Amino acid sequence: MSNVPPTQQPPSWPTAPSAPRNGIGTAALVLGIIGLVLAVIVLGGLVGIVAVILGIVGLGRVRRGEATNRGVAIGGIVTGALAIVISGIIVAAGAAFWSENKDEIENLNDCVEQADSDQARERCADRFEREIERN
Repeated sequence: MSNVPPTQQPPSWPTAPSAPRNGIGTAALVLGIIGLVLAVIVLGGLVGIVAVILGIVGLGRVRRGEATNRGVAIGGIVTGALAIVISGIIVAAGAAFWSENKDEIENLNDCVEQADSDQARERCADRFEREIERN
């Protein structure tokens, strides 16, 4: 038997803290802003829903200490919610316009289908505008 001393373990270095996982909160804010822009074509409402969901997930990460961008996640929730509200208002306004002017819209559609030139289509548009103004 040899008298070899047991090998010593090298000193351990402290492990580096993991980087914050801020991607979800950032994605929420980006989608919220995109939702606001797209709200005028109603698609923004759908993007806004995704932004709100991602913002809530991002806030959960902040609460667990996994992320550091609380304000960005809240911004995503707020902009996403605004996109949803604006899209809803536009849908409601469009539905109200449609229901009030259904006959005029159908007349315009019939006129445009029968029009054989750009001038005829222009006359259809002028007639539709006059009918809407009367109401």
